Amino acid sequence: MSARYLVIDDLRVFKPDYWSMWKPNSFEIWYARNSEEGLDALKAGDWDGVWLDHDLGGEDTVKPCLDYVL
Repeated sequence: MSARYLVIDDLRVFKPDYWSMWKPNSFEIWYARNSEEGLDALKAGDWDGVWLDHDLGGEDTVKPCLDYVL
């Protein structure tokens, strides 16, 4: 079974080729582009890891997601 990671970031995309040099097909990366999408994903999924960007464009930040997790 592959690990599932959530990335909450408005801009970045992690290229599969970059990660595959370590363990090909060993995980999936899901993206949320704002705090609302991030909250929905956190509530709906069982994640092996969550990677966060602080500022999500405009006035949006990752703080609502952190409040939910903590």
